[in-house]
Amino acid sequence: MEALNNYRQLNSCDIAKQVTAMIKTSSGNITLNECADALSYHPNYISRVLKREKGMSFTDMVNEEKLKIAKYMLLTTQDPIAEISARLNYNNVQNFIRFFKTQVGITPLAFRKEHRE
Repeated sequence: MEALNNYRQLNSCDIAKQVTAMIKTSSGNITLNECADALSYHPNYISRVLKREKGMSFTDMVNEEKLKIAKYMLLTTQDPIAEISARLNYNNVQNFIRFFKTQVGITPLAFRKEHRE
């Protein structure tokens, strides 16, 4: 029984690492179902593994990656907010601005101005 638990723990860790890598590689533009298909697991199983191993949901992990990329782009490029939004696969720039403000507390433009001065 202990060997089975150890195997499951190692397997869970590997799954979490693989999903994390897939999210990073895709710049957050991947779905739970796509990850599940690529790894040949059920999406619910992957969700449980991520919650146990990382303490967060798949959606939270994707949002974290997109936020990291958005911040980097805001600070290192002169690209308009709409272009950054499009690169992150937001259909509407207002959705991106709302997401960013909810996560960071300020708009992308305010973030850019605050951290560039």
